[in-house]
This record gives sequence, structure tokens and C-alpha cells, in this order.
Amino acid sequence: MAKYLFHGNFVGDGVKGLVKEGGSGRVAAVKRLIESLEGRLECY
Repeated sequence: MAKYLFHGNFVGDGVKGLVKEGGSGRVAAVKRLIESLEGRLECY
């Protein structure tokens, strides 16, 4: 099975939101997206 790497970064308001809300909501959203495409999230 092929593996893909996606690279992203947080700036400005994204960093503020991450500090305020934590990262678990973002991880859950990315996991749902990948699983909807029949993929599997190995690491975030």
C-alpha cells in the first residue's frame, strides 16, 4: 500500500486557536476526512 505525507503549518490565528482549543478537534477532523477517502491516519 502506498503512503503519502502531507505537510502543513499553523500561522497567526491558527496558532491562537490551537493554544485556546487544543489540537484534538483538528486531529479528529483530519482523521474523518482521510477515513472518508478510505485511508488511514498513522500519525498527526
